[in-house]
Amino acid sequence: MGLQVRSARNGRQAAQARSAGGASSRSSRKPWSLFASVGLAPDEHVEQSELLSTLQTAIGEVLTPQQRRVLGALALNDVPIDVLADRLDTTRGALYKTLHDARQKLRACLAERELSLATAREP
Repeated sequence: MGLQVRSARNGRQAAQARSAGGASSRSSRKPWSLFASVGLAPDEHVEQSELLSTLQTAIGEVLTPQQRRVLGALALNDVPIDVLADRLDTTRGALYKTLHDARQKLRACLAERELSLATAREP
């Protein structure tokens, strides 16, 4: 089960986004709260909220539509890469490259704000 597309310019775009596992920025806002960890100290909660907010903004503003589509399908919706390659009529290698580039952009965006996924994982 993946994120559903709630708004698209036309039915074809909505069908393409659903088949690729993508989501509109409007429908992707709610699931971000699912990433929140339970039992965090108040300062850790603030840091995590800032990190998730920054990631959400960066995904919507920094990534290309193709990078958002691939990242959403592979990293968030667990669509198998072979299935996504078939759906988008591309190769696994092209998808890996797109995912790599998207992750690089997101890391750079976090670094600009002096945030890191590594510090978010520390106990």
